[in-house]
Amino acid sequence: MTGALEESEEKYRTLFELAGDALLIVVPTWGEILDTNEAAVKMLGYSKGELRGLCGRDIIAAEVFEEVNHKCQNQIKEKGQFLLETYWVRKDGSKFPVEVSGKPLKLQGKVLFQLIGRDIPERKQAEERIRWNYDTQNVINSILRLSLEDIHLEKLLKRVVDLILSVPWLTSESRGSIFLVEDDPQVLKMKTQNGLDELRQKVCAQVPFGKCFCGKAALKHEIQYVSICPNYNSNNSYKSNTSHGHYYVPIMFAGKIIGLICVYLREGHQHDQREEEFLNSVANALTGIIMRKKVEE
Repeated sequence: MTGALEESEEKYRTLFELAGDALLIVVPTWGEILDTNEAAVKMLGYSKGELRGLCGRDIIAAEVFEEVNHKCQNQIKEKGQFLLETYWVRKDGSKFPVEVSGKPLKLQGKVLFQLIGRDIPERKQAEERIRWNYDTQNVINSILRLSLEDIHLEKLLKRVVDLILSVPWLTSESRGSIFLVEDDPQVLKMKTQNGLDELRQKVCAQVPFGKCFCGKAALKHEIQYVSICPNYNSNNSYKSNTSHGHYYVPIMFAGKIIGLICVYLREGHQHDQREEEFLNSVANALTGIIMRKKVEE
């Protein structure tokens, strides 16, 4: 009997190592990784030794972990296993789409969880590109329709901020603002915002070029991405690093800064070129609208 068990475990180990998909044996459900195969090593960029001891939170993109964990728990309660699409993170920090399935597995008298990860870049990237194009065009069209309405510029900018933050794949904190350059050509003035507390509104009401990240983006005439942004204390000085980042996107006209878009990002967010392209498209659409509205008003 013992020999049969040993032979069975040896066959399982052989299949485990030769599998083309990434296999992980973890403490239920996203706990410590106890074992893994070569496919997982290649997919995630860690050695086997490095992977052992990590947990699901270390390989799942931080901004989607809670959502993924919630879905898994619900599916396990209903079906005893789960299947979903999410994002894993390689050792170098790059994200990639993956289809993950998981089910209980009894090994050596212990109930563990076997996870199977299948890289799905081509199909996923094609779907995401279609979605990106659709959402981008939808937002730009909405902005252009707003420009035809008889509304004040600040109200228009407020609705633009709401449109930006409504995009589902933009990993924002549902907070953002738009600045304009007015009387002083070297100062950004906050004209509208969504979700900012009173202190942040006060501190960022006017930002000289070169000061803070907003001012640096204006001074350099280029988009700035910041993964972690300092917070302010009651004296309007830096307090500590907080768990959010930013995109700062200049609005340009004839080589000069006329405004800036600021979007707050969730903790653990990684720079995404498509997000930057989207925000730059919004800034370009706003350029002519802002100049025309200023003349009209």
